[in-house]
Amino acid sequence: MYNEDNFIKALVEINNLNLIKSEWLLNNFILYKQSLNWPNNLPPIKRTSIIKSTIVEKFNIIYESILNEFDYRFNNEEKTLELK
Repeated sequence: MYNEDNFIKALVEINNLNLIKSEWLLNNFILYKQSLNWPNNLPPIKRTSIIKSTIVEKFNIIYESILNEFDYRFNNEEKTLELK
């Protein structure tokens, strides 16, 4: 279901001292979307099938933690992320 290598690469990028968090969020949004159920024109919902203590869960937790540092909006029609 998931390509864990992509999630691992994204997690490794977190340790880069020159990381620009907003760019990291946008560059890895497609991975974040893979960990969600996103019905048409509705807000995203966390998948219940993510197993605890997996790479995908760790990525999801870190992604949401960084995302909450920003003022953002999900565009539910286009299923995109808008950072303000």
